[in-house]
Amino acid sequence: MASDEGDGKVSKSAEEVRDEFEEKMDRLRRQYERDLHSFRYEIEEREYRLKAYEDKFNKIKQPPLLYAYVVRKEGPDLDGNQVVVARATELLKVSTGLVDKSQLGVGQYVWVHPQTYAIVEGSAVRNEGVIAKVVDMLDGKLVISVEGDMEKRLIDCDKNVFKKLKPGFQIGVLPPTM
Repeated sequence: MASDEGDGKVSKSAEEVRDEFEEKMDRLRRQYERDLHSFRYEIEEREYRLKAYEDKFNKIKQPPLLYAYVVRKEGPDLDGNQVVVARATELLKVSTGLVDKSQLGVGQYVWVHPQTYAIVEGSAVRNEGVIAKVVDMLDGKLVISVEGDMEKRLIDCDKNVFKKLKPGFQIGVLPPTM
């Protein structure tokens, strides 16, 4: 009997030991899964920060270009390689850069470098402007009104075009000249 009791204790203690090891293994497995999830989250967070820094660096190294259109190619205030472009509500005097001035047309959209203000490339897209009505003609200038705007504006006009116009005619006008 003594040996039976001893065997029972030994086998019981072996089961207890096995249960303890299984519990420890389960705890370690859960801890491993938590740590793995935590490390994955930390890696994703660091990759996100790294991407943000890379994007900032690339913007500094190669900033986004400005999209504007040519308003004027000639004038007493312009050098041989300068044109005036409109971007939103502002007029900018920019260098033609590597683009030949003769290739640029009034109303043509161009890409302008934001730091050097040099034209990088011309676009095939053109700004056709808005419709204005000729109200009066004074000394080679036109008095126009744009639909929806009560205000009248005085603008310069090319002599060849001026000869063909009469009060009441509708014309296309680029926004900066309005």
